[in-house]
Amino acid sequence: MTPRRVPERMCALCRARAPKREFVRVVWDGAAVSLDPSGTTAGRGAYVGTWRSCWADPGLVPKLERALKAKFGAADAARLRARALELEDDGVACPRRAALTTRAER
Repeated sequence: MTPRRVPERMCALCRARAPKREFVRVVWDGAAVSLDPSGTTAGRGAYVGTWRSCWADPGLVPKLERALKAKFGAADAARLRARALELEDDGVACPRRAALTTRAER
């Protein structure tokens, strides 16, 4: 039997690839930005890793604005930055950032 294909997505911030379930979809519906845990909300979407290092990225808002082809208001930007504070720092960096760090240490 052929193994079932697992949908893969790429983080809009760090460009790491992983199974879709390891990402949170951020949606722009034309008026406001929101988080879409189900992945079914209508609107333009981009995926962000569930790793705190992605949400704490200083380029979070500009990178998501580019990915969603939108300009966020101050409230939207504050809501996205607050998401980083909600996540526990489990010491795990996203796979791509970890690889870049180990490569730089060599």
